[in-house]
This record gives sequence, C-alpha cells and structure tokens, in this order.
Amino acid sequence: MTCEIVYYSATETTTKVVSVLSKKISEEVIFSRVDMTSYKKVVPSKADLIIFASPVYGGRIPSSIMKCFEMKCTKAKKIVGIAVYGNMSCGVSLKQYSKLARKHSCLLIGVGAFIGEHTYSLEEAPIARCRPNETDLEQAKLFGLAIQDKVNRGINEEVKIPNTLFPLFIEKFPEGMVKVGVKKPIIQGSCNGCGLCEKSCPTKAIDPNTFIIDNKKCIRCFSCVKKCNRNARKAELIIKGLKYLFSYIGRKNKESAWII
Repeated sequence: MTCEIVYYSATETTTKVVSVLSKKISEEVIFSRVDMTSYKKVVPSKADLIIFASPVYGGRIPSSIMKCFEMKCTKAKKIVGIAVYGNMSCGVSLKQYSKLARKHSCLLIGVGAFIGEHTYSLEEAPIARCRPNETDLEQAKLFGLAIQDKVNRGINEEVKIPNTLFPLFIEKFPEGMVKVGVKKPIIQGSCNGCGLCEKSCPTKAIDPNTFIIDNKKCIRCFSCVKKCNRNARKAELIIKGLKYLFSYIGRKNKESAWII
C-alpha cells in the first residue's frame, strides 16, 4: 500500500506536523507540496492512502488549496484530513474534508486538528507562540500510528466530524475578509534584497524586482515576515484593538486533537 501526503505550508508549521506524522506510516510515503497556484498542474494521486494537510485561514482551508486537493483526490481512495490552526478555531476545515470525500466517493478514515503559531501572532499579541510544541508533535506521532493501525486492520469506517462553534455568518463571508483588520506586510530598512520573501510567497504577490506586495494577491499568510532572517518585513493590524483580543485568546491554549 502506498501513501501520498499532499500539503500546503506557508510558514512551515504544517510541514512540521506532516513530517513527524509520516515517520509512523510504514508504507511507502510520497510528499507533494502545493501552493495557491498548483491546481493548474496537479495530477491525480496513484496512492492507496492520501493524507491532505493545510493551515486554516479565517476558519477554512483556502479554495485554491482545496482545488489542489480535489485534483489529487481520485475515486474510492482512503483519505485523511489535517487542519493546522492558530489556537482560535479550526472552523469548517474538517467539514471541508468530509465534503471532499463525499464528492469523490472516498472514505475519510481520520481527521486531525493541530495547533500552530497563529499567522498574526505578534510580540505585543502572542497567539500560540512556538506551536506546534513537543506535545503537539507527540500527538502527530500518535495520529500517524493510529492511521497505520486502522489501515492494517482493514477498518473501513468513516469518521464523524464534530460540530464547531464557528458562526454560520462567518462561514458565508468571502475569503480574504481578514484584510479588513490586517495590513499587508511592509518593507523595513534592514532589507538586503535577497529575494527570500518573493520566493516563499505562495500567491506570487511579491514583485521580484521591487519586493512590493500586490494587495489583491496577498492573503496575509505572513510567510514573508516569518521567513525573513533580517526582520525586514513588518506585520501590523489595521484595527489596533485586535491585539488585546488576540492576547486574551492566546493565553487560553487549546490542545491538538485527532479522530480515527
């Protein structure tokens, strides 16, 4: 039996989770990394088991990433869905995996919701700072073992997705609503023009010559902020009062969890 892990990771948080999980899968594992433009060239998976993983933005997995997952998802496969979120809510992301499975007549044998440092975690408003931690990664290991055990025992039971408190009216909002409260990252004086930000941008929103960000393309993943080793990018909130809300939420640490 073969396994393909199809994942998106703007700031390498999701990469950490799937890397640890994969070590407990005894089958042949293939990694396929996608980004916001990959759906144009994604080919269907030939693996028997497909594990999908993505960070959550605004309570959902971006539609362009779900397009990639749909292109990979072929009929009658066993699939697993992983959502990585910033200590607030995984929203409707797990239900997105359930819909994906139904649409392609696949069997959703497991889902996991893992905590990662929040995209908008700032010094004055830390949210899930330095997550996933050792405990989170230990849960990822156990999840990998549980997946392998279910496959080995031939259990073909679909998991039930628990209800969340994610408000329906937020679910109906269009993607990109976070831009109302969060500015696009700006360049600071310490930039040396290395181009790492432009290369790491999943939406190709950064001009390769000027390094200026196209606001229409920017999804506020803050990959450019967190990957710059010179701190040459600055992240700011438009609504300053959000930092107090974020700080409050950040003190209430949630735990990573999974269902098999």
